[in-house]
Amino acid sequence: MAFGVVLVIIGLIFLAESLGITEFGIRELWPLILIGVGAVILYERLRRAWRRRGR
Repeated sequence: MAFGVVLVIIGLIFLAESLGITEFGIRELWPLILIGVGAVILYERLRRAWRRRGR
């Protein structure tokens, strides 16, 4: 699910750029996208670990 959300966000960035809504593109945002993907992966792993402890 997290991967799908990331793809939707990237698609929205491309759409906003092509419609002229934003002046920045994916070139300026790729570091933030990588940080976001890493944060989602870390959150998912921590959530799984917390669920295992709760059993």
